[in-house]
Amino acid sequence: MAETPARKKRQSSRAIQARKAAAERAAAFQAAEAARLDIATQLTLLEQQIADLEDETERQVEALRARREKLAASKRTEADQLVVAMLSSGVNQTEAAQRLGITVDQVRAAKANVEQRSAAERQSTENADGADSASTDAGAADAAGAGSATLPQQQNGQQEPAATGVTQPPGSAA
Repeated sequence: MAETPARKKRQSSRAIQARKAAAERAAAFQAAEAARLDIATQLTLLEQQIADLEDETERQVEALRARREKLAASKRTEADQLVVAMLSSGVNQTEAAQRLGITVDQVRAAKANVEQRSAAERQSTENADGADSASTDAGAADAAGAGSATLPQQQNGQQEPAATGVTQPPGSAA
């Protein structure tokens, strides 16, 4: 009978050692799993940051494209006005094209663009004034026998040429 308690003690020390070894392996497994989870978390965060960078880059590219289009449109408007200024100086379309190094079709297109912009500006001005006041003012001017005239615009202290075919006051530069 004395042997039985000693045997139980040995078994329990073996069991304790086995339990301790299993606990160490489990702790190592958990530490490795925590490290793997941390790596996966870091990768997920980096992927989100990359996506955010791509979104921000696209937003900035779109803003730059819009700015470029606005500036290019402004420069095209200036170029069209210069073509019309050349025409207003008394040269025909062919000579203007030769002097400016562009085609006659480009001269015609520039002239049409300036005329369309002038018409659009007049229309927006009339719409801003209101249909009633614009129609009564135009009716009063027509009844008095006066035609409508468009004067050249001024920008940066320089006088812009008026659109071709528009009535101008006597003594004007065109």
